[in-house]
Amino acid sequence: MNSTPTHPQEADCITVYKHKDFVFDGSIDRKDFEAQTRIVLDAVQQGLSQLERLAEKPNRETFLTPLDYLCCQLQNKSGACDTFQYLHPDPDMRASVELLKGEVDTMMVTIKQSPKLAAIMRTVDLSQLDRLDKRFLDHWMRDFVRAGAFLSPDDRELVKQMIAREGALSRQWDRNVIEGQKSMTVSPDRLKGLSDEFLASHAPDEYGQVKLTTKYSDRMQILEYCEDEEVRRDMAYLQTTVSHGRDEKVR
Repeated sequence: MNSTPTHPQEADCITVYKHKDFVFDGSIDRKDFEAQTRIVLDAVQQGLSQLERLAEKPNRETFLTPLDYLCCQLQNKSGACDTFQYLHPDPDMRASVELLKGEVDTMMVTIKQSPKLAAIMRTVDLSQLDRLDKRFLDHWMRDFVRAGAFLSPDDRELVKQMIAREGALSRQWDRNVIEGQKSMTVSPDRLKGLSDEFLASHAPDEYGQVKLTTKYSDRMQILEYCEDEEVRRDMAYLQTTVSHGRDEKVR
């Protein structure tokens, strides 16, 4: 996950933090990850302040590329938070990265709500941009509008609160999916396509039924390899309802 600027302006915009390679097997220290995330957030904040004070003519090199680079740093860190939240075995680590993910999301909202950035974006000379650059600019103008960058300070704050509420609900949903679990039972003959190892670890119960859960290890095997379409459909349905807290589905 180490990033190196590919454009000179990127190095001027933000100092890249060179950290040790991430290991996604649960061995990374929680405090290390928190410290790394804080450094990225601070660096992005500094880069944002520099962009908002841009004195030269905004173009691809002086504005669009540095802005994209800042957001990439946040997206990389957000992805790391998602990975740890879903896969890390330590509940304290999962709780920590959930909070950090909220801070990363808030920083992204801060960028998209910046009236100064939105005003600068409007002055970029379109004649100097290629097709992809123009598309990039159009999407950013759309994001500025949706985030309320052109609204009054009071209305912009209201939009910010709404976005924060949406983010909190999304993280709660993710937590329910991660911590929740549902199950279903099927007869062994409906598990054609599954490996011998999987079948050996899922012996039939006293009623001759095999219990399958929405845990990742079960769910992905069923969705990828089970030849019975109805079993795959039922597993997919269970997964979509884990966060609802409904009773488990038993076949």
